[in-house]
Amino acid sequence: MKKKGSLFSERHEMHFVTAYRMFLDKKFLGHGINSFRYLCDQFPYSTRDIIENNNRNYSTIDGYYYLKRNFINNYTFIYFILESQKLEFEKISKILEEAIILKDEYKIREAEKNFDLFKKKNLIISFHITNQILDSIESSTKVNKGDYVFTSNEFENGCNTHPHSSHLQILSELGILGYIFIFSFFSYLIFIFFKIFVNIIFKTKKTSENNYNLYKIFIVLALIQHLFPIIPSGNIFNNWLSVFFYFDLAFLLNFHYYKKK
Repeated sequence: MKKKGSLFSERHEMHFVTAYRMFLDKKFLGHGINSFRYLCDQFPYSTRDIIENNNRNYSTIDGYYYLKRNFINNYTFIYFILESQKLEFEKISKILEEAIILKDEYKIREAEKNFDLFKKKNLIISFHITNQILDSIESSTKVNKGDYVFTSNEFENGCNTHPHSSHLQILSELGILGYIFIFSFFSYLIFIFFKIFVNIIFKTKKTSENNYNLYKIFIVLALIQHLFPIIPSGNIFNNWLSVFFYFDLAFLLNFHYYKKK
C-alpha cells in the first residue's frame, strides 16, 4: 500500500495516535503520570489496527502463497508459486525443513543448494521478511493476483516509554486539568517573546535594559522550543531532555528575580 506523505515518521504518528486515544478515554484527569508505557499496547489505545491497515501486502501472481518461518539461515521468507510448480516446491522445501529440524549441517547445505537451483530455474518470486509478521493468511493458500496475503511491520503498535510529544503526554496522562497549566505557561512564553521582541526592535527601553531583554529572549525561545506542539519531544517527567527544560526554566525565573532587584 502506498503511504501518504506526513510531517512525522510512521513511528512517531503511532505514538501520537496512541496518546490521543488515551486522552479520549479519560479527558479530564488522564490515566496518571508515566501511564503511557503501560497502556500503549492495550485496547482501545493500541494502534495495531492502523499499522496492519497501512502495511498490507498483496499477491503478485495467480498461484499459491507460502509463508516459511525459521527457514533458510533461520529467516522468514514469503514465496509465490505457480500452480505447475506447487508439488515440486513442497517436496524440495520439505527436504530443507527436515534437514533444519535435524540440525544436520551437511544435509542443510545440500538442501539449500537444491532449493536455490529450483528457485532460479523456475523464477520463483520470494521475499525475505525482516520485520514482524503481524497477520497472514494460511500458508499454501491458493491466491489470485491482488489478493491480500500478509501484513508485516517492524513494530506492532505505538508503544514506548512516552509519546514523544509533551502536549499529548500531558493530555493523555494528566488530562485537561493538567494540560491547563502547560498550555497557560506556553501561552505566557509566547506573550513574553513578542513583548520583548517589540521592545528590542523599536528600542523602547534603555540600552542596558535592551541587553537584558536580548539575553532573556533567547531563554524564552529555548523554552518555547521545548514545548512547541509540532516538534517531537522527550519525556517531560523523567527524560534527560527534560533537564534542559528545567535548566532553562531556572534561568527564566532568575531573570524575573534580577528584574525585581
